[in-house]
Amino acid sequence: MKQFLLHAWEDINEIILHLFTSGTVIICFSFVFFLIDFVTKYLFSESNYSIMLMEIASQMTIFALFFVYVYRSLIRAIKTIKR
Repeated sequence: MKQFLLHAWEDINEIILHLFTSGTVIICFSFVFFLIDFVTKYLFSESNYSIMLMEIASQMTIFALFFVYVYRSLIRAIKTIKR
């Protein structure tokens, strides 16, 4: 059972790592933020909403990139320790 869980955990890590390294998640973030920007520019005449949401979007994109870097570093460290 323990061996099965270990293999399942490794597979899940590989899938998550592949999604992040292939850019799928970053592209999804960018598309969502583009939609937020588009909607706020055309539905709200005030630019404060658009500026605020784009600042949030840029911060979340930076966070996503940082998360990718940290996650990849952790995976490398775990693989190195296992050897």
